[in-house]
Amino acid sequence: MRDLVRSTVNTGIALTAAGALAIAPAVLPVEHQSPQTAVADVSLSASTTLMPATPPLGALLQQFLRNQGTDCSLICPFIIQFATQPLIKFAVIPTTFVRELQSGEPLLQAIALTDATVSGAANDALTGIITNDLEAALPRAQHCLEVAVIGMIGIGLTAVTAPGNLLQAIITARADLFSALQQPPGPTPPAVHSALEAAAVRAIEVASALTFQAPERLLLGVTQAANALFTTLGATGNVKTALAAVRTSVTTTVSESVDLVRRALKEPIPISPAVATTTNAIRPRALPATAVAHTGARQTPATRAAATLPTAKASPKHAAKPVRGSGRTPATK
Repeated sequence: MRDLVRSTVNTGIALTAAGALAIAPAVLPVEHQSPQTAVADVSLSASTTLMPATPPLGALLQQFLRNQGTDCSLICPFIIQFATQPLIKFAVIPTTFVRELQSGEPLLQAIALTDATVSGAANDALTGIITNDLEAALPRAQHCLEVAVIGMIGIGLTAVTAPGNLLQAIITARADLFSALQQPPGPTPPAVHSALEAAAVRAIEVASALTFQAPERLLLGVTQAANALFTTLGATGNVKTALAAVRTSVTTTVSESVDLVRRALKEPIPISPAVATTTNAIRPRALPATAVAHTGARQTPATRAAATLPTAKASPKHAAKPVRGSGRTPATK
C-alpha cells in the first residue's frame, strides 16, 4: 500500500512537471525579456522547542539512591573512624603517657602529647566527614534541589500562561532533574533564566549556608581548637603560646563560617535567557517584473496573456519619415 501511494504521488509530480515544461515555451515571450526584480522570499517557521528525552519510570528514584551510595562511600569511612579511633586512643592513654615520660618529656608536655593523640584522631575523622560533605555531597544535593525548584517554577508559570504546554514543561523538569542527579559530586551552578528563578536559588543557597555549611564548619572548629591546644602545648610547654594557637584557630573558624553565609548572600547568580531553537530564514531571489507581488492578488487569464504578448512592431504606414536635411529618422520612443 505504501509503495502504491508513493508510486502514485511520484507519477503525479512527474506529470505536473512535464506539463509545466510543455506549457512554458508557449507563454514565455520570444523577443522581449522582462527585467528581473529582486524580492524577498520569506520562509517563516514556527519557533519550536525540542522535546527532551524522558527519563524512564523510576529512574529518578534509582539515581537518587545511587547518589546516596556514592556519598556514603565518601563519608561513611570517616564516620566509622570518628566512632572508633578516638575511643581506641583514649583506651590506651596510660600506655601512651608512660611512653612519653620514658622519652624524656616534661610532665606537662607528656600530658599534652598524650591528650593530643585523642584530639588528633577525632579531628582527622571529623575533617574527613565535613570536608567531603561540604565539598562533594552537599553541593550536589543542593544543585538537585535548585534544579527541582526551578522546574516547579517553570511548571507553575506554564500552567498559568500556556496550559497547552504543561505536559512539555513537566517532561522538561523531570529531564533536568534527572540530569542534575547524574552530575558527579561537587558544586554545579544551575541554569537560571529569570529573576524569579534567581531569587529561589538565592534562598536555597542562604538556607544551606545557615543550616548546614556554617554549623558544620563551626563543629569542625571545635576539634581543631582542641587539637591546636594540646599539640602546641606538647610541643612548646608554653601555656600562653598554646592559648594563642587556640585563639587563632577559633578566629579562622568563625571567619570561614561567616564567609560561607556572606558568599551565599552576595555571590552573583547569572541569568541566561532561553535561546530560541529556530530562526526565520529570509532568502533573496529574482522574479520577473510581471510577477504578482505578495499582496494576495491573483492573476487572471487576461492579465497573464497580456503579460506574455510580444511587443507590437510599427507598421510601414506609420513609419517615421526622414527629417528634412538630416538624412536620419527621429529615435523611436
